[in-house]
Amino acid sequence: MTLGVKYYVKAFAINLQGTAFGKETFFTTQVNFPIVRTTPADEITLNSAVLGGEVEDNGGFEVTERGIYWAEIENVAINGNKIVLGNGNG
Repeated sequence: MTLGVKYYVKAFAINLQGTAFGKETFFTTQVNFPIVRTTPADEITLNSAVLGGEVEDNGGFEVTERGIYWAEIENVAINGNKIVLGNGNG
């Protein structure tokens, strides 16, 4: 099976009288998001800081973009600035 794909299924039984079917249903295979760890800020000065993180697990898919979000307010992924640092694991 493939991650994130919707599959339709229906049970059946056959005897001498013919074929009977159950109700059709569906399921979607699990999608695994990457597991990412943010490292603590280091070498903090008035004008800069060393920031980072690590893709610990790609969730079964190639990581096409990774980097850092930063902001002066909460909800940084919505309200912040994004810096792309590469792709792949690491």
